Amino acid sequence: MSRNISEMVVSEDIVALKVAKIINNIVNIFKDEGVLKHFRTRARQLYEALVYQGLYQITAYCAGKAGYAELMNVYNTLTRPTELREALSKIKDDEGRSYALYGAVLLRVLTDVCNLEDLSKLDIDKLLEKLIEEQYLEQVAYMVAKWIKLCAEALIKREERQ
Repeated sequence: MSRNISEMVVSEDIVALKVAKIINNIVNIFKDEGVLKHFRTRARQLYEALVYQGLYQITAYCAGKAGYAELMNVYNTLTRPTELREALSKIKDDEGRSYALYGAVLLRVLTDVCNLEDLSKLDIDKLLEKLIEEQYLEQVAYMVAKWIKLCAEALIKREERQ
């Protein structure tokens, strides 16, 4: 059964705090590693892409770049530093890792603030179907993506141009 945004009230303050906590943890885990610079780029690029293309397409794109199993592994380990580092080490490069991190943060915050079931238990087709059917998730995702972008820009040093 699909719910609409008027039936779902999500506070932007709660979204901002959840995103800030997750991004801060990621920054503390990876310090100045290359994955952070790639993640900052993803946060900037994928916010706009989400607005124009939609939540399910961005989720599929992140899964395609990182691998669906890997993205879900990162989703499950976001709050456990040692396991998160291990999950990301299974992805071949920093760019792929950054897509996995972005998709995982987006889905984790949506899961938490919208009281969703554990999304990692779903096959990709069922996950995408859920993201399409539950229209309120799209609206909440805009908020989440905005805060991912803002927090990444605030907490991750930008690459200096030469």
